[in-house]
Amino acid sequence: MKCLTLPLSESAVKLLGKPLKDGVVFNGITEHALYKYVPMLIKTAGISKHITFHRFRDTFAMRLLDNGVDIYTIATLLGYK
Repeated sequence: MKCLTLPLSESAVKLLGKPLKDGVVFNGITEHALYKYVPMLIKTAGISKHITFHRFRDTFAMRLLDNGVDIYTIATLLGYK
């Protein structure tokens, strides 16, 4: 998985807290960690449906599209060039 650098809005910084040094917010998140923790978060949320990391990613993209975000911005947020 490649590293992706994106600017944060003021509201995102309020939710996530101040970035670490060098502007890093999610330091060291690996693909392995995502596959490990996403199921734990799903279970904690009480969701019994089978959901994968990629389904989260698809839902994120569709929610942005439904809220009027242009496809170029969505592609950038998903890491496409």
